[in-house]
Amino acid sequence: MPVPVLNPAASLPEVHAFYDFWFGFKSWRDFSFDDEFNTDEAESRDERRWMEKQNNAVRKKKKLKEAARIRSLVELAERLDPRLRREREEQLLEKQRRDEERRARLAMEQRQREEEAAAAAAAAAAEEARRAAERAALVRQNQANRTNRKKLRSRFRASAKAAGVDDDSVEWCCVNLDADDSLQPLIALAEAQDVAAFCAAVDAHRSRMQNRDAPRSAPESGEARGDGSNSSPWTAEEIALLAKATTKYPGGFPNRWAAVSKMVGRSEKEVQAKMHERKVTVAASTRTASEVGAVRITLKKVDDVAQGVRNIAAPLEINYDRPLQDGVSTTTTTTTTPA
Repeated sequence: MPVPVLNPAASLPEVHAFYDFWFGFKSWRDFSFDDEFNTDEAESRDERRWMEKQNNAVRKKKKLKEAARIRSLVELAERLDPRLRREREEQLLEKQRRDEERRARLAMEQRQREEEAAAAAAAAAAEEARRAAERAALVRQNQANRTNRKKLRSRFRASAKAAGVDDDSVEWCCVNLDADDSLQPLIALAEAQDVAAFCAAVDAHRSRMQNRDAPRSAPESGEARGDGSNSSPWTAEEIALLAKATTKYPGGFPNRWAAVSKMVGRSEKEVQAKMHERKVTVAASTRTASEVGAVRITLKKVDDVAQGVRNIAAPLEINYDRPLQDGVSTTTTTTTTPA
């Protein structure tokens, strides 16, 4: 491989190629001229091999020394080369510039996060202040309304008492009527000493409130509820027809209850109420059957235990008719097993 030529006008790639060549340079010298032993003077093969080993070790050391000397020379030249020094300075400046840009970017991002956090905190504080102001204003408004209502009721009581209205009507109006809308006309009538019109207005208010509360207080009938509880009783044919219809139109069928009611001839609410009643009855009967079965199983277990006790406590039969054996009476016990 030819040795690259380096001149003052060489470009940076040529400079790097020059130094790369010399950093990877391998000398062709083997230093055999400086051997310590002459293998031709060996008296045996083993001695010649030993001499070659010693000479190779010396050659290796000298090769390493020569390579280190060349490398140190190349490193010194590279370190002092003005073109490479200028390149290293530019690289250092570029690195410093990138570091400064990165630090500036991080600082800007940190400032942005802090500003966003401060803005969010300020917005939250402003929102909380607004809500607090609204709550305070609402409290003040409610307090003012309560004060006005109290004043209006006091005025109403005084004017009604001056007009000679009974206390029961006055108290009923104070409890049930709105102070702003309903008491103002009554106050005007009381202050005008128009007792008849005052009593008529109070009676009108009472009638209106009774009519408003009547549907809620009255017990709901079966027809008002629309559940079919007040309809005619179901016949056996209708119940059988209902069973067929529910089988024909199972759950998930579109407009199932409309089809079932059309087939049975009853309203949808009546059909649904009857189905609910049948489900409750079937569930109760199933529960009763399961309870009866459990009781039967328990009684059977009790009978089995009693039978075992009777078998254990059965009387013993002793046979005194057998002859004596060696002067000892032998008894035979038999257990009577009940049939």
